[in-house]
Amino acid sequence: MNAVINTPRTTMSPYAPRIFTLQIPTDKIRELIGPGGKVIRGIVEATGCKIDVEDDGSVKIYSSDGTAADRCIQMVTDICAVAEVGKDLPGQGCSDRRFRRVRRDLPRHRRPAAHLRNLGEPHQAGAR
Repeated sequence: MNAVINTPRTTMSPYAPRIFTLQIPTDKIRELIGPGGKVIRGIVEATGCKIDVEDDGSVKIYSSDGTAADRCIQMVTDICAVAEVGKDLPGQGCSDRRFRRVRRDLPRHRRPAAHLRNLGEPHQAGAR
């Protein structure tokens, strides 16, 4: 075998099946599955991956396409994202109140708010 290939390959074949395991909080399982499985079915249809969710919060993603698996992982982590102090979240902000900016693309009960003086110069004062 060493005569044919003496070191392992650095990348997997694009056709090799992949299994990824994620851990999400157990209270986010309901958001990932959605009403009647609508959210998780949408992810499966959009990416072509197979997703298994366990009761302990482990999510297994099966795919034979690396880019589809990466899209699926990103979608799952976006749905199960938890807003933390000091963490940068990509997305669009909107002005909810007079002196603070609030994220619009997260569910209402998870929207973080930032005071405008903490945002620095690039914020738009009149954005709504």
